[in-house]
Amino acid sequence: MHRDQLQFVQPPFQDTVDTSFFFTGGMRRDAVDVIKDALSRRVSLITLTGDDGSGKTMVCRMLQKELPPGLACVFLPQTVESFNEMIQIVAEEIFSEPLEKEKEKDVKALEGQIIEALRESEQRLVIIFDEAEKIFLATLERIRRLVDRVNEQGDFLQVIFSGHTRFIDNLNQLQIVTFQDIEECHVSLDPLDQEATW
Repeated sequence: MHRDQLQFVQPPFQDTVDTSFFFTGGMRRDAVDVIKDALSRRVSLITLTGDDGSGKTMVCRMLQKELPPGLACVFLPQTVESFNEMIQIVAEEIFSEPLEKEKEKDVKALEGQIIEALRESEQRLVIIFDEAEKIFLATLERIRRLVDRVNEQGDFLQVIFSGHTRFIDNLNQLQIVTFQDIEECHVSLDPLDQEATW
């Protein structure tokens, strides 16, 4: 009944994210624009945090849709079990084909092939990790080291960690590890209040 009154062609609440229902209020459009600007400025590490249901996944999908030129994107909607799994998924996306079993085991070689492919295509890679608060600390550390390794050879890799506000606590635990200094951008989504939704 309400669907007919509001003239929705399809239900606005679904299991999958539909960017045609993107809500620009409540600083959501601003969040997309700030992150797009950070990507254009080659910021290596970007975080997007907020409470459950605050619209982080929708913002990530909008970023994927509106990606600045010269960028390739791999969106990981669910937590990866390990660093190796993440590299394999990225490789399959970059090369647009499933990996052979032997190649799956050689993560170092895959890493090199990904970097070489980016260099040859003169593209930068953006990896978006949704549900980032669920990434194991050891995997998070290896991802952060990957950013350093890849970007030693040119600014080829940017990562966006999208997760619950507690993700920042996990990231801060890595401060005991020595990494290269890189530029970071941190964006947080506040809960929508009544004023933002009217």
